[in-house]
Amino acid sequence: MELASDVGAVPMQFGAILKFAPGVLLTETEVRAALAQRIVGIPRMRQRLVSTPLGCGRPVWVDDAEFDIAYHVHVVRSPNEATRRRSFELLLPR
Repeated sequence: MELASDVGAVPMQFGAILKFAPGVLLTETEVRAALAQRIVGIPRMRQRLVSTPLGCGRPVWVDDAEFDIAYHVHVVRSPNEATRRRSFELLLPR
């Protein structure tokens, strides 16, 4: 059902923005490591869709042996509130 409805101008993808208060001393590596540790408990988050041969059936979810949290987590520094709106634009489909 999810695949069938993921068409048109409103894709069913999602994104998130984590905003940290000034002075919070977390590195990009620490944030990625924390997320990677938690994703272990959600297998679907480390899977990808694969089409069946010759279109015989619906695509199937398979574990992604090349899953890399760095591909999914991007760090953008926002120096002031004027760029806050710009941060949200990063979530728009390209």
